[in-house]
Amino acid sequence: MAKEFLENWNGVPVYLDLIPYGTRRTGQKLDTGSPIFAVYHDTGNPGSTAQQNVDYYKNTYMEPWASTASAHFFVDDKECIINVPIDEKAWHVLYDTPTDNYYFGDDANDAAFGGELCYFPDDRERSLTALDNFARVCAVLFESWDIDHFHKCPGHQDIQDDKQDPGNALEACGYGRHEIDVIDNLVQKYMDGTDVDKDTITDLPEKDDVIEKKPVGCTRVKVWSEEPYYRGTIKYDASLRERAGSSFDNYSFASEKDVLEAGSTVYIYEEIQDPQGNIWCRTYSPSNNGWVHKHTIEVEETYKK
Repeated sequence: MAKEFLENWNGVPVYLDLIPYGTRRTGQKLDTGSPIFAVYHDTGNPGSTAQQNVDYYKNTYMEPWASTASAHFFVDDKECIINVPIDEKAWHVLYDTPTDNYYFGDDANDAAFGGELCYFPDDRERSLTALDNFARVCAVLFESWDIDHFHKCPGHQDIQDDKQDPGNALEACGYGRHEIDVIDNLVQKYMDGTDVDKDTITDLPEKDDVIEKKPVGCTRVKVWSEEPYYRGTIKYDASLRERAGSSFDNYSFASEKDVLEAGSTVYIYEEIQDPQGNIWCRTYSPSNNGWVHKHTIEVEETYKK
């Protein structure tokens, strides 16, 4: 399809220029239906524009599966281009990295959108403009999809050990490579309706303003019961997890033991909320003893509160 103007988001022109169906874009919807978290990226391709990156993806839309990658949108100092619809899968984080599962309860490719920030190491002013545009676009998307970016939008480098983005772009802007809070705080200003002069974003946030993204412990939602709280049906193929850890301070649900097929019946005996707000439900039977994410369950019958 030809490049199509959508609208301005916080003053940034946004275009649709979709990758043809192939390996980079299969058209599969996110397993969660809509994104439940997001990932900050940079292109890793210094000096390239949004259009150049999109053109490359479109021209290599049948990249071999072993090396294919994609993202939902690219932002530079001029524009934002969406090349994979936000509610479709894109291949922006490796599947075998466990950290996204630990923090957010699912693989990024199956449950999150990824945005790519362009950067220009030889032109700090241009990099700052691109960062400002990126924050303006993310502010619109986070509000549209109800994503708490302070807790549910890591940098790629935070969840995949071999990656350095968006640290490359932050460094090109004059920041430290790990100062993701710079993006978070700028996004929040636009979500609050504050029109920010891009020259002011070189001032780092005060220490007290930085919201820590690390886990702080789980909380109990429903105590273990010998009788089920409710019966439900699995809405789509869902990951059945094991619980690791010795206490609410360090419980995690990252390890998958099986997959429950859509239509499976589950009885829920306990619920625990992880630090990112995901609620894990314990199903207990000879065939599916483990934990499933609450958003995968359609409640059919409630037995007690």
